[in-house]
Amino acid sequence: DVFLSIPMSAVDNEITYQENRTLAREVWEAIQQHTNSDTRYCAVIDHATLTEMDDAQAANDLAELKVSSNFVLIYPEKLASSCLVEVGTAIALGIPCVIFVRDRNDLPYVLKEIGQQEQNVFIFSYEGIRDITNIIINRKDNLFKSAP
Repeated sequence: DVFLSIPMSAVDNEITYQENRTLAREVWEAIQQHTNSDTRYCAVIDHATLTEMDDAQAANDLAELKVSSNFVLIYPEKLASSCLVEVGTAIALGIPCVIFVRDRNDLPYVLKEIGQQEQNVFIFSYEGIRDITNIIINRKDNLFKSAP
């Protein structure tokens, strides 16, 4: 029931793509192990290399997003990426959204503001994967809810 998003085709080299892929896999596993949520979809896990990405992917992403119950965005750096469209769509659909961002100032202004005003958007800063997994472990089934 979780749609996991991270920049993919917006990255300009295979090394960064693989770093993002590894990060997504570790978050995917933490969600499965420490919450009652099942990870439903993550395109970067399905595509082993940057060159495997194709135009049909975007249409499939939005179809998968529409049937997801929760949304996670990992935003490791400021990029013009379709993951920003995906998080906007999730917010508009009322899907609870968790955003992990290294630098909160990298988020578009409107997204930062929504994160302060909407009850279904939760923004967490992180420096490394351990920060993200610790948030998931500590919040457990409250990951997609307001802090208890």
